[in-house]
Amino acid sequence: MSDNTPPPITDAMREEAKRQKKEWFYVIDPDYAPFGAEKVPVEGYIGAYHCDSEGNITDEFSPNEHYKSLPPTEAWKKYQENNYQP
Repeated sequence: MSDNTPPPITDAMREEAKRQKKEWFYVIDPDYAPFGAEKVPVEGYIGAYHCDSEGNITDEFSPNEHYKSLPPTEAWKKYQENNYQP
């Protein structure tokens, strides 16, 4: 998906967007997702879908210019670097 192709919209995404009712629904690369959204670095977000006032995802997609797909082992290494606490 590094070619700025929007990821497919799943039923789970639609449900979560409706629950959040925010203007944008951010899509996390699945390799970063296990670490929790609050700990995903900016390059772990594929982009965001615009949502209407009811929380419905629209076709408008804004790719993240900083997105960098990583193999799972590299994503884990990045997570450890960002969350290291001595």
